[in-house]
Amino acid sequence: MNRTFHVFAVRLDAAVMSKPTFKAKNPGCGPGQPCYFIGSSQHEPERAFKEHKSGEDASAWVREHGLYLSKARCFTIDAGNRAECEQAVVSYAAELRAAGCAVCHD
Repeated sequence: MNRTFHVFAVRLDAAVMSKPTFKAKNPGCGPGQPCYFIGSSQHEPERAFKEHKSGEDASAWVREHGLYLSKARCFTIDAGNRAECEQAVVSYAAELRAAGCAVCHD
């Protein structure tokens, strides 16, 4: 039986590009390119963003550099399990990178 997951994008501030780990994940990106964190949750994207910013079950990328939830880049998927959802996150991150964005994900 499939479960509903939300894939969400959080816009990160430009200072994140100065972090060696983030920069290493995005070798073709430079100053001025949009930076995003891509995550997934069974909760609505707004709740997931709020939890990340508060430090609850959080990504340090969002807690320290998250500016806002990019609602236009959020979507819902039906997945058979968490692994299928994570594959959707990885694929979406690759799609954004190919479009010139700097991206990190869970």
